[in-house]
Amino acid sequence: MTGKIIYCLIWGICLLCSGLVAAGESNEIFLISNVNEPDASAVAITKTGEETSLPLLNASFVSIFSEYVDPAGQVDYPRLRRQRLELYHAIQKIADVSQEIYDKCDKNEKLAFWINTYNLCTLKAVIDNYPIKRNRWISVFYPLGVKHIPNLWTQHYFWVLGRQYNLREIEQEIIINEFNDVRACFAITYCTKSSPPLRNEPYVGRVLENQLNDQVVRFIRNGQAININQSSKVIAFSPVFKLYSSFFVRKFSGIRMYRTLSDEERCFLIFLKDYLGEEDVRFLKTQKVTVSYPAYDWSLNGPVNNE
Repeated sequence: MTGKIIYCLIWGICLLCSGLVAAGESNEIFLISNVNEPDASAVAITKTGEETSLPLLNASFVSIFSEYVDPAGQVDYPRLRRQRLELYHAIQKIADVSQEIYDKCDKNEKLAFWINTYNLCTLKAVIDNYPIKRNRWISVFYPLGVKHIPNLWTQHYFWVLGRQYNLREIEQEIIINEFNDVRACFAITYCTKSSPPLRNEPYVGRVLENQLNDQVVRFIRNGQAININQSSKVIAFSPVFKLYSSFFVRKFSGIRMYRTLSDEERCFLIFLKDYLGEEDVRFLKTQKVTVSYPAYDWSLNGPVNNE
């Protein structure tokens, strides 16, 4: 526990001063420069009497993500279940944030807050039902995992800014529709093996651009986002893209590229091209390809029992 406290203090100092934040599995190092104490006007007293701000709150989640999520994005659910009071305290701190605190922060800090909120609330919904009980009817279609938790996305409610939200509302109404950044689709987790890897650090406004870009790069590097087979001229998209296809079409359908493909498929490529290597980009521009989607793996991104 002492080690964890020291680690959190070091991480917080690096955030509030000039410091370094490592980006997950990649070897990139993100430099945080000119970061000072939050503006006094953005600091307020929560209902619990603690002085806080959104940047400090986002940074405070480091202990959960670093302790219970490994660099590959796998969650140690048995240990998190045993230490769940730490997660519950984080959820309470989210509930205590006032609209006044929120309104005084910039867009990046707000988006970081909502991504952290979604991920922590999803972890709580899993932990509250852990070990997950197998539903024999659902087992016909899905492996033991989040699909066996009743109404996970629609009937688990969380207080945020004085309102109750379920996970689907946070994802669709806030993160997607309000912030309109497709990279955020790769920052939130469904706690499944097909989800983009969960970061083992919280999102913070000062380095959010770097973190979101790194999430896309990691998803491509581990072969999940897209697999391009040049010899067979087949590309396989992650089924995650299918979940957000209307969002991608809304963002990119006006760009006239890859027009031999369907609207949604070419919009996926328009987004991904900036993250692919030059050889793959040239191939996609000059060759006619067919598209496939592997089945979504709804297995839990960690141990499914309490061993």
